[in-house]
Amino acid sequence: MSRVRRGELASVGEIMLVASVPRQTVNRWLREDRVDLKAMRLRQVARMHAVEAEYLDTLSGSPRPTKRQRWLETQKAVRRFNDANAKEPGSARAGSGSTSEVE
Repeated sequence: MSRVRRGELASVGEIMLVASVPRQTVNRWLREDRVDLKAMRLRQVARMHAVEAEYLDTLSGSPRPTKRQRWLETQKAVRRFNDANAKEPGSARAGSGSTSEVE
């Protein structure tokens, strides 16, 4: 009955197949536990809808960057890194020739 309460089973027929019991037994179980199959299923569908809406809200909607745009961003980041880590002339690493001419 826990699967029915979660909304995984939506009809008496599905419960009969899963539990391998006759229809009368399923109806008795539902009546004794005061379970409304339609309401349980609608709650499950509403939960699934909310999860899907939350997922769609997290998508940015902007197109993916092209390979060229990603390459240019990488080159800019490398240039910023090299500029930030440049050593003074006369140090052991000065003049290594790692400056980039790419815009």
